[in-house]
Amino acid sequence: MTKKSVNRYHKNFFFPNWSGHQLAKFMTNLAENSMSILFTPHAVDKITADTVKYGQEFRRCLLKVIRNIESETADIFEFYADEKSIKKICIRYSFEDFPFDIVLVISYQGIVITVYTTKKGDYHASLNENLYEKGE
Repeated sequence: MTKKSVNRYHKNFFFPNWSGHQLAKFMTNLAENSMSILFTPHAVDKITADTVKYGQEFRRCLLKVIRNIESETADIFEFYADEKSIKKICIRYSFEDFPFDIVLVISYQGIVITVYTTKKGDYHASLNENLYEKGE
């Protein structure tokens, strides 16, 4: 049996003690390099589809996120790490003037893997706890 190489953490279940500092460092690096953030073809397809579906309001909110990636509304709810090195994070952004929250999945290289919308207040009550690491 092979050992999994990356551990998955969700804030509803467990974030290790070391993660606070590492997540802050991850976000600072993103903010310092926000003009260099890249998007996968999948992320571009999702952005295009959501712009068609929700209109320019979605695009306006997404631009706010990219311009201010460390916004107070940034809610890191999940991350993937090997040892104590974060590989990718899932960040949720909420806007008063947009009916949905926007989620970005971003790699440590600053590549947006995907973008999606979720209903405000939908915090995935159906999460499978078995997919995530538990407390130390």
